[in-house]
Amino acid sequence: MIGYHGTDAEFGKFDDKFMGSAERGEVLGSGFYFGVDEDIARHYGNRVLKCEIRVLGEANRYDGDGVSEEVIRYLITRAPDYKDSLLNFGDIDNEGLESVLAGAVDTFAGLRHHQIICSLSNDFYKDNPAEFNRNFVDLTGINVIWDQHFFCVLGARYITVREAY
Repeated sequence: MIGYHGTDAEFGKFDDKFMGSAERGEVLGSGFYFGVDEDIARHYGNRVLKCEIRVLGEANRYDGDGVSEEVIRYLITRAPDYKDSLLNFGDIDNEGLESVLAGAVDTFAGLRHHQIICSLSNDFYKDNPAEFNRNFVDLTGINVIWDQHFFCVLGARYITVREAY
């Protein structure tokens, strides 16, 4: 799959440490955003990188069905300091860890992929979106979320820059 990344930065290789550093909103979650053509990419910067994207399985449409409660639970419990983040969902000391965790899982269940990616990443992996994306890809096999005119790649390891102009 070919994608076009617009930027004003000078670089020749994508790096996960810059994930989430975009000044513009990240509609599909933290990742690297690409237009389906050069014109779309030029809206985001004067420099365009034409890239080859390695897609695992099928790219998932941004409004695609959500993921299972088991996957949501796994993503939550693998987050750094997840018990601290769970305090936003209930009182662990009074309600118990399993009860609060079940409430948090219910909060995310039924959301679309992009909503799960944005919400879980923000609530549980705020300082490390690349770790969230790795866990999400490992569990779901989905590494690209797309919309009609652009798509988000959930990790630098799937991107090869072919040309820059």
